[in-house]
Order: sequence, then structure tokens, then C-alpha cells
Amino acid sequence: MTSDSPTSPVIAGRRLRALLRTAREVNVTTQAEAVRQLGWSLSKLMRIESGGVSVSAADVATLAALYRVGPEMEAQLAELSAAARGRGWWSDLLRRHEFGTNYRTYVGLEWGASSVSSYQMILVPGIFQTPSYIEHILYGDLPTGSSQHRRNASSVRRTRQEEILNRASPPQIFALLDESIVHRPSAITRRCASSFVGSSS
Repeated sequence: MTSDSPTSPVIAGRRLRALLRTAREVNVTTQAEAVRQLGWSLSKLMRIESGGVSVSAADVATLAALYRVGPEMEAQLAELSAAARGRGWWSDLLRRHEFGTNYRTYVGLEWGASSVSSYQMILVPGIFQTPSYIEHILYGDLPTGSSQHRRNASSVRRTRQEEILNRASPPQIFALLDESIVHRPSAITRRCASSFVGSSS
């Protein structure tokens, strides 16, 4: 993430946890020693550092004081803490449509990235898929999931494209496709590949 990228709660949370963990290792050493001084359970600190729970502003301030970080670092931790508790465009949409945690994390990372690299052996990357291609994937010869889930997936993918590509500072996207995608003899891959190649020419 750069200063030109939007602040993603997912990325802010990861940076916050990394900084807290580093500060502990430099100033306190072990998790056991930290929780002994704080009167916390070991599991609480472990969940904070692993991302198992969100970190409250009060807990961030408590940890910053224990780790004796300077004013600049304390301000950075507070800023990241606030950003990590924010909500991205995907938060309610993906939860409402019952998309898994891994996909929600991926979308959050993608939205805050300054560059995205992708290698695909079978399909054109989702960010470049045209509406007709998305529909063919979801409703084609071998549809998966319920009709409602497929409608949700189509809506989410189109929204994801709009949010990423219409950002004030969209990421650089590098996509490497297996040549078989272009040559595979099916209507879906021919349409998708021709659309993708056309967009880059």
C-alpha cells in the first residue's frame, strides 16, 4: 500500500499487528511477559497478534504504553487502529451474500493494493471479465451453487471491478495468461480471451 492507495481495513489491520508484534519483541520480548505485566490472558494477546480479533483503541493504547513506543509510533498505531476498524465497500455485501473469510480478505487486500499480479491457466482474471463472460461462467454448461448464489456472485464481481478500476488511483494490474486460454476451443474462452486481448491493445 502506498500513499496513493486507499486505506483498506484489511491492510491496515495487518500493518497494525506487525508493528505491535515488532514493538513487543524489541521492548518486552515474549508474549508471556507482556500478558504478565498487563494482567491479560495469553490467548487474548495471541488473537490480537494473529488477527483472530479486532483490536480496540484502548488495547492499542495500552500496548503502546507497555512497549514504550515513541509519540510518532503511537500516533501511527492509533491511525492504523482506526483504519482497521473501518468498513470497506465489500464488508456488508460479501457477508450478506455469505462469501467466505478468505475471499473477503482477498478483496480487501486487492482494493488497497498499488499493484496486483495474476497468473491464470484456465480463465481470464476476474477483474477483466466482461459481463457476458461472467454470466457464462456462472450459468454455462456446468453451473455450480444455487441460482441465488450465482446471481450474488455475478453482482459481487461486477461491483468489485467497478470499485477497483474506478478508483482515484487504480492499481497497476499485471496478468499473465497461459496460451491455452486463447486457443482452447470453447465459446466461453474464445469470447473471454478476445475481450481481454482487445482491452490491452
